[in-house]
Amino acid sequence: MFTYDNQGEIENGQVYLQLKATKNISIVDNTITFSVSVKDLNLWIKEPMPVFIILYDANLKIAFWLYVQAYYEKRKHEMNLKQKTITLHFAKSDILNEDTMQI
Repeated sequence: MFTYDNQGEIENGQVYLQLKATKNISIVDNTITFSVSVKDLNLWIKEPMPVFIILYDANLKIAFWLYVQAYYEKRKHEMNLKQKTITLHFAKSDILNEDTMQI
């Protein structure tokens, strides 16, 4: 994804979006859990540009977002990157909508 300034000119840099969808979202204590491969996570955390996972709930028709590198920095001491998959925790309040895209 590219960003643009107030005059409509393209800005330097870019943002990467990884889209995921499910019909079986799991919400516990205002947290949504979703598993990804450790191989993919390793690729995303090494990316110098921001990577966001967009998780779309096909039943509710709502999307949630997670900033991968920031998430990793906060939780890397809890993560076992020697397994095949890892469970990520999205905040239920991090809904992707038009207001989110204005930030």
